[in-house]
Amino acid sequence: MVTRRQAKTQHKASLLKVSAASKPAFKAAKKSHAKPPQRERYYKQFDFFFTRTCFRYMNEYYKDRYAKFERTDKKSSNHAKILSSMSKDEMDKTLRQFITHLFGPELLASKAISADQKQQLVQSMMIFVFVHRHSKGDKFIVETQKALEAKKSSDLHFDFSIVRNVMYMYSKKA
Repeated sequence: MVTRRQAKTQHKASLLKVSAASKPAFKAAKKSHAKPPQRERYYKQFDFFFTRTCFRYMNEYYKDRYAKFERTDKKSSNHAKILSSMSKDEMDKTLRQFITHLFGPELLASKAISADQKQQLVQSMMIFVFVHRHSKGDKFIVETQKALEAKKSSDLHFDFSIVRNVMYMYSKKA
């Protein structure tokens, strides 16, 4: 006759044999129904954060240098009012002076760079320095956009969304 204790021991042993035999089958079934590993979203990856951070620092650098340039150049406390009413030609002249101050006179005086490339350099600097004013309706921004629309065959571009997307897109916690 089998005692209770022996019956429990035999029952446990049989369960262990069954579970040991079913583990590989269970794992195989689990793997076949498992979701394939998904690639992490790009904006959650380190290289995206690193690139965006470097881009933001570069933008901050140019804005800071331009602000210091303007203070030494204008010495005006009412700069925001002047900025919104400044024409495209005045802003182009100011930005050319800033680029010359920052990079030296050789860049814009070079014959190796075409007039369109020089103008694109000025417009790119305008985008970097004034990206935060893209929707303010400043006279120089509106005039620049109208001038580029009139020159449809030109290779020049003036698009704030390129800088704004990198600067501000995916800024929430990932």
